Amino acid sequence: MKNTVDELQHQIQLMLAIFDSISDGVIVADEKGNLTFNQSAERIIGGKVDTVLEQRTEEYSIFYHDKVTPIPTEELPLVRALRGEATDEMEMFIRTTAKPEGVYINANGRPIASPGTPAHGGVIVFRDVTERVRAEEALAQAFAQGRLEVMDTILHNIGNAITSVAIGVGTLQEQLVNDPLIERLSALSKTVEAHEEDWGDYVRHDPQGQQVRPFLLALAADFVEQNRELIRTVERVNSQTSHIVDIVRAQRGFDSKAMTSKDVNLRQAISGALKIVQDSFASRGIQTQVNCDDAPTEIRIQESQFNQMLVNLLKNAMEAIDELKRSGGLKEQPRIEIRAYVQRDFLVLEVQDNGVGIEQKNLKAIFGAGYTTKREGSGLGLHSAANFVTSSGGKIQPLSDGYGTGATMRVELRLNAASAETSA
Repeated sequence: MKNTVDELQHQIQLMLAIFDSISDGVIVADEKGNLTFNQSAERIIGGKVDTVLEQRTEEYSIFYHDKVTPIPTEELPLVRALRGEATDEMEMFIRTTAKPEGVYINANGRPIASPGTPAHGGVIVFRDVTERVRAEEALAQAFAQGRLEVMDTILHNIGNAITSVAIGVGTLQEQLVNDPLIERLSALSKTVEAHEEDWGDYVRHDPQGQQVRPFLLALAADFVEQNRELIRTVERVNSQTSHIVDIVRAQRGFDSKAMTSKDVNLRQAISGALKIVQDSFASRGIQTQVNCDDAPTEIRIQESQFNQMLVNLLKNAMEAIDELKRSGGLKEQPRIEIRAYVQRDFLVLEVQDNGVGIEQKNLKAIFGAGYTTKREGSGLGLHSAANFVTSSGGKIQPLSDGYGTGATMRVELRLNAASAETSA
């Protein structure tokens, strides 16, 4: 008998050692609601061993993932387990006196029951996912901040295009409503009407009538020139209207709420980003060059964030040119070059400008939230771009020889095997 008791005690000690060695939190409740925590559970949520479920639910503040909506006691995974119900992958936010800042956990609950009998206990196993959730929140915030940068650029360029359309429409209205040629034509009509009976003699012998022919020729020439000007104005209005449509179409690529990757045409993505900043570039005389000959036709990527990254990199290059021009150091044609090519298992995307450049001491800091050395710009665009690249398993690196030498933003994104073939 003694040997049996000793063996049972040994088995119990072994099970308790295993119970406490599990890295996930484990809480077991008996049918009376008495709780047993393993060490990981106590560490994660600050629980104490051998407490009662009713006391524990009063001591804890337990919320859904939103950190605001309390979870009803009857919906807690452990309470459901005691009712014989299973719970899978339920995320909760728990705040306790020991952890006032709160923790996010992902929990699974199961009833404890012998075959064919009601539950006589329950168990939940959970892990701390706080770091993951906060990283996701930080990434979402960075994406939102970068999106604001892009939307500011979009609205600025649409505003410029709308202003141009309004000016064009105003010009058309001015020419059509207050047209001096119409007044001249009306005067000619009155002259013809007044000399309807002696028109032939009037134009041959009367000094004023002899001016009708040159008047008509000049009027016709002026009508031709005015018509040309009207056509040019209509073409400008049409061009700016088409540009607005292009911007809106390109902007659709920034609206996707899906975070899954899809096949994105690389050249179309770059073209769309350039359309977004087209007016801003044109007003500064910035020349652009795109070289994607050695890049894949399509890449598998999260579309809206990739498009946002492109616009933010282009906007950053433009602001660098502005900064150098403002200081009087821009002595050549401003230019921005976009290159894309494959290197090993990565798509390399480079945006190069001949702007103000980056001093060596700032190379490691430029991707920080809100960091900027430029008078214009918030520093959020590059931060958002860097977060997207690193969260995609890629790398982003600034290259510059210092002030006044321009800079290159080099992005490396992992290529999906299905999209790694370069176009012919």
